[in-house]
Amino acid sequence: MDFDFSEALDFVTSRNSKRSIINNERKMKKRKLHYEQTPNDNELPDVISSFTPDTDVQNKITTNVENDYLLENQMNENLMEYEDNLNDSYQMENLNINDTHIIGDLSDGLECCDDLNIDSKNLLHNYTNMSTKEFCSNLLNLLRKSNICKSHANHLLSFISSTLPLPNNVPKNMENLITRLEIENNTLKKRILCTSCNSNLSCDKKCCVKCQSSNSKTFAYIYDMNIEEYIKSIYTRLKLLKNNPNVNFITFLLHLDGIKLSKSSNMKMWFYKEPVARIWQYFYEKKLFLRNPEKYHKQSEDAESSKEIVYGHKGQLFGISILQDILDISLPYSILIDYQHVTLLRHTKTVLNEIYKLLKPSKREQLNNKLRLQSFPHFFHRKMKPFTEFAFIKATELRNILYYGCLPSLLGLIDIERLAHFALFVCSIRLYHLQPSMFDNQTQTIADALFDQYYKDHELFYTGIQNFVLHLHRHFGAQYRNYGSLANIGCFHQEDLIGHISKNIHGSNYYSDLIVHYYSIDFHLYAQTAHAKFTTISKPIDLNVDINLNNYPIVTQYHDKICTCLNPLSCVSIYRRFLIRNNMFHSLIYNKRGKSNSYFVSYYKSSNDHNQHFGRIKLFFTFSNSNYALLQRYIQDDNFSSLFETSSYFSLLEKPLDKFFSLLSKESSDLIDIIDVNNILKHCITFEFHQQLIVTEVSAYHEHD
Repeated sequence: MDFDFSEALDFVTSRNSKRSIINNERKMKKRKLHYEQTPNDNELPDVISSFTPDTDVQNKITTNVENDYLLENQMNENLMEYEDNLNDSYQMENLNINDTHIIGDLSDGLECCDDLNIDSKNLLHNYTNMSTKEFCSNLLNLLRKSNICKSHANHLLSFISSTLPLPNNVPKNMENLITRLEIENNTLKKRILCTSCNSNLSCDKKCCVKCQSSNSKTFAYIYDMNIEEYIKSIYTRLKLLKNNPNVNFITFLLHLDGIKLSKSSNMKMWFYKEPVARIWQYFYEKKLFLRNPEKYHKQSEDAESSKEIVYGHKGQLFGISILQDILDISLPYSILIDYQHVTLLRHTKTVLNEIYKLLKPSKREQLNNKLRLQSFPHFFHRKMKPFTEFAFIKATELRNILYYGCLPSLLGLIDIERLAHFALFVCSIRLYHLQPSMFDNQTQTIADALFDQYYKDHELFYTGIQNFVLHLHRHFGAQYRNYGSLANIGCFHQEDLIGHISKNIHGSNYYSDLIVHYYSIDFHLYAQTAHAKFTTISKPIDLNVDINLNNYPIVTQYHDKICTCLNPLSCVSIYRRFLIRNNMFHSLIYNKRGKSNSYFVSYYKSSNDHNQHFGRIKLFFTFSNSNYALLQRYIQDDNFSSLFETSSYFSLLEKPLDKFFSLLSKESSDLIDIIDVNNILKHCITFEFHQQLIVTEVSAYHEHD
């Protein structure tokens, strides 16, 4: 750009201060039209690819040469206009390429704004219709999904700004970006507590004024949230998604848990310590004496007034709980037992270890191989760990062992009476957990009877583990009656949350401030998202165009019976996968399933036939707006409960065992079923047992994995 051109630019910029509204709209349209024209590739060597939603043409734009070219044309036009009418003044606007669609591609489907009436001051630059706020919102979503630290995010903002012509409205750093979006970084208020005297310290003080302590180990950093305000915002948002806003639909579960913040230190988000004097034994008692809310509150008052322990209420610390006036469900009914920790991580793990100790080395190896090699549906992110890795086992892996793997895998390895006794526990917990309920109104009664017998005879098989954890299971019946399935009230989502929070750490200092910083951003972004109502989706996935329909004459014959067309090859479509009620099912022609088994299912032959069958899905096909599955059926050999006929617990176990497990022939039959996909019930897990298959359905789909 020579000296004359620079002088002309200064002249026009200084003389023309405003543009009229009419000329502003006209110029915007001209510039947009000029930008959408494809430039000559020979004249523009260094290019950036950009895609527009209205055309299939790939525009190539030079970042430097093109900007100078557009600027020179615009200046010539401005000079002519100034010579024609000095009174018609305008303000020179910024020039830039349009990378709206680049940002759109990177932000996972976020759409750009097409409103031409946005004030030019609020635009990211003059050659885009994207506002600065929209750009900031899209970019912030991308940064949070990528888990990029603040320093790298600042570098990225600097890089984006440098690729755009100056001036532009790209924020200079993350603080500026958050300010543009009006995100309050005070979701949680920080305060420092001296644990020696319970006094609050100023954030800039290094010493407690009251007790004169300067030991940093006695200072706790606490972040408080205005719970009332955020509950109101959550309620307002969720209320819009409910069909009946007059029904109470929110349940708040209070959790306390911790997570290690760094592999190289012992720092955690919280620390709780209580000395244990002795381990109490809770032996079986036929009758339970339960407290109602009135008695519970009376004992709390007695403990507070006497400063003594009254039925577990510690008067010296506090008698009446601080939650008494917060919870809308009275204590003790509002106290929930978390089966993730009580059932899975404690009792199940303890009992399985006791059983494992009874096995000979050869049988231990056999059991470990069964657990290690067992296949599950594709959505089981954790399978089953062998006993050699029990020190690192997760609750989800214990859940899979308890619900699905332990009974089939232990058959033939331990005596049937001991296995039948443990089957009482397995069936009772599965009944409390299953969705929908298996025996309707009788589900709780049957589950209570199973666990009652298990608890009663527990001393006959195990010594020294009749502890409080075992006793807590006796309250699952009342909890099931009040709150439903265990799958609804577990802590799996809480574990996932603290794991997610622990990942929002970069560097080695200021852990607490970083966690709160990112949590405030995530809370704001989620609150701004438009959440659609939950819908049930069923649709075919993964069309197979290479399959030869002539290899499946049963499909063409079925088509000819129903459809009036004479060309099944063009009418029938074959699919490898199918989404049924929001759950993905595979077929045998899906060759990317790996070691997973999502094709063995339970099903009804028709909507009027409620005899349950089992089989493998060979393929899915559609025609005439109808969806079908082709299945190879497996024949049931015997009832699974027949394996426990010699046990003294057979009468209790027969009904639930035959509902949970089925004993099928190992080889498939020649029977082929064509059914509507809506008659497919659930995924199944299969276990080999001699010349048979033991099959069990997935207990619950929606529980966090």
